[in-house]
Amino acid sequence: MAELTPLPIACALTPDAARERIGWLEHVGRSALIEGGREGDRLLLRFRAESRRDVEAFISAESECCRFLSFDLGEAGGELTLEISGPAGAEPVLDGFLSTLGGQES
Repeated sequence: MAELTPLPIACALTPDAARERIGWLEHVGRSALIEGGREGDRLLLRFRAESRRDVEAFISAESECCRFLSFDLGEAGGELTLEISGPAGAEPVLDGFLSTLGGQES
């Protein structure tokens, strides 16, 4: 069986696209984030249920440019739950999301 090559921990966005994405994520955080925090290699986020479209757009966009991350969206207690995880070394990326969204860093 062939060995899987790990994906590089790198964002595929251009600088201009990254600035635009950061502005959009700040908006999503202000309007929809209830709580967020990081536990090791996982980012745990809770969003208002009515923000599903924005959260799904966030997952879709970030899945394209940060292919090394995994996203798991759920719903509990009338809120959306999003777990983002990555390989060892992805912690700065997770912390960047958390900071941009306005959550609490670990």
